[in-house]
Amino acid sequence: ILSAVSGMGAGAAMVAVSHPLSAMVAVSREGVWATVKRTASLTGLRALYKGAPLASGALSSGLCLGANDVIRRAMQSGHDQAMTPFEVGQAGTAAGAIAGLLEQRRLGFVSRFAISTGVFFGVSNLVRTRCFAEDQSLQAVVVGGAVGGIVSETTRLSLENVSAYAKAVKLVGPSAGFHSIVKSMGTQVARSLPGTVSFVITASAIQKCFT
Repeated sequence: ILSAVSGMGAGAAMVAVSHPLSAMVAVSREGVWATVKRTASLTGLRALYKGAPLASGALSSGLCLGANDVIRRAMQSGHDQAMTPFEVGQAGTAAGAIAGLLEQRRLGFVSRFAISTGVFFGVSNLVRTRCFAEDQSLQAVVVGGAVGGIVSETTRLSLENVSAYAKAVKLVGPSAGFHSIVKSMGTQVARSLPGTVSFVITASAIQKCFT
């Protein structure tokens, strides 16, 4: 239950941070800060959150973290050793598939969501457990979440746009096509990073408040 509650809070926090950034980038090329000032002066901060999927984001994240906790407990039952990052990734993939069904009941979407979620959990766990003496410290949580978010978002975009990337390479050549692909993906990954960091910090903070 605690994992589900922390997931709901973290999901809402992620949407609250990432949605305005996406909206601002979509409407302006002047830069994020210039767009913030202009939007705030013209329509108020409420406009930045117009259409923000706070409820669905919270429910999806709550279901994902809740399912992940149940699956991990089942996998670890009868075993004294801690789960490996690969096993954590497996549990995350299963949890991602369950949460993905809540958002869209399409095989392609659910598969991509499950894989990217598994990558996020596995990579985050790998970074926290291998690079930090205290894997639950704030620094470990932030760095693990950031690295996991970068890798998982890159994975998701690659799976989502594989046909478009192949077409770009065919039209403009391997070198130019690869350059445009990397530039496009880099922008989207960077845009998602603040939301991912807010997600892991919020989830960790809520769990620490009740344990």
